[in-house]
Amino acid sequence: MSIENIICIPPVPVDNIPSPWRETFQQLNQVPPPLPVCSFPDQTNERMPDTAGKQIIYWRYIDKSSLKPRMSILPTLVEVCFSDGELPNYTLKLSFLDQPALQCHADMLDADWRIALYWIVKKQWNSDLIIPTSTELAQLYEPWAELLNQVLKLCTICFDSQNYLSQHYLHAADWFLKIIHEAKQIDTEIIMENEASGKNSIIKEKRKIIADFRCLKNPLIQETSPHFHKLIEVALLLEKNDEFEKNYWKPFLSASCKYIQAMERKTSQESFVVDDKIVYRVPRQGKGIYTLTNLNHAKFR
Repeated sequence: MSIENIICIPPVPVDNIPSPWRETFQQLNQVPPPLPVCSFPDQTNERMPDTAGKQIIYWRYIDKSSLKPRMSILPTLVEVCFSDGELPNYTLKLSFLDQPALQCHADMLDADWRIALYWIVKKQWNSDLIIPTSTELAQLYEPWAELLNQVLKLCTICFDSQNYLSQHYLHAADWFLKIIHEAKQIDTEIIMENEASGKNSIIKEKRKIIADFRCLKNPLIQETSPHFHKLIEVALLLEKNDEFEKNYWKPFLSASCKYIQAMERKTSQESFVVDDKIVYRVPRQGKGIYTLTNLNHAKFR
């Protein structure tokens, strides 16, 4: 597979979505900015290496949303670090984005999110909506999308409950938007870390979370998932109501379990970056690693 083969996922149609959900999905349609290349300290000092005049490499391509060109900037900062010898009082901080493959991986994940959002709109407001992928590929995303759909329903009922925690949000759509943003931020951090932990460990962690949900505990971390944490807090209070438990809490737990079951299938693989390739690991004897996308031929200018 090469970069020319990556599917283009257009923005999710919002014509049939009522306000304020329409505005929320319009925001979710926006193309996220490129990943940060490096982080400099707030204040420079005389020991900081001079990057003026150094070569800057640009990698250009059209992103999967077809909305606008995406650009990743790849300064040759490693050369800068060592060009003048040791820098005892200053260490140049580099992010893990030192090559275009990580940016491409992030953009492919953005397309994954778009497919899931298509599913939500189809389930909620427009049953005739066509998901712009093959039927076989779209079905792989359905369990994840159904879980997000149940989160959307929880946002609606929990906001309407007028619990004090819901006062942090303008409406249910605002709550849902913030939950999606924080989930996407976690995904971005995982991509930048680019450490393949293995699918089994991820599944084990998610099963532990669901087990806590079943025991009416909130295992979510406020620092990393403050909005989802608030949603579960309110949901656990409402769970005492039989109608809420039947129509919202149990469907949420069921969707969570089916999502994990989908992750356990061979069609769900952990992908990460090795050199200039996006690869995936096959959980079978030998644990082979196979190329998903090869950027060897990408032209830099």
